[in-house]
Amino acid sequence: MSHIHIVYGTTGGNTDLVTDMVRIVLEENGHTVTREKAEVADLDRLKTNDCLILASPTYGHGQLEDHFIRTFWKEVHKIDLDLTNHKCAVIGLGDPKYDADYNIESAIILQGFMEERGGKMIVGNLAINRSPIPQLETKVRDWAELLGSSLT
Repeated sequence: MSHIHIVYGTTGGNTDLVTDMVRIVLEENGHTVTREKAEVADLDRLKTNDCLILASPTYGHGQLEDHFIRTFWKEVHKIDLDLTNHKCAVIGLGDPKYDADYNIESAIILQGFMEERGGKMIVGNLAINRSPIPQLETKVRDWAELLGSSLT
């Protein structure tokens, strides 16, 4: 089975809930998962896996989560991260209370980052609008199952 590395930003805890459900489902299916908050993520481990997942909520006018920007995002742009043909996936959360034009923009930003570095998106983005809690056992679980089956 595969080793999946999830790096996520969270302020209110919703992205934490989603990535934890993804971890649970993947582990139920025999995969190994490392899950790290962006502010403590080890950049040396970004390619020591079979699949890299980046996850962030969207704030304001299409901005990534604050911890994600201040730590991980700033540092990851300083290194030469080559993801050529590396399997990648993205989780983006949003809430229309911010700005409808930029709702779930984090998924677009993160996908662009991965693709610019040659990453191979193996499933469509998991885009969660509003509270993820009602979607954990449905949409999130289904996405994680699809991701897991794409890795075998």
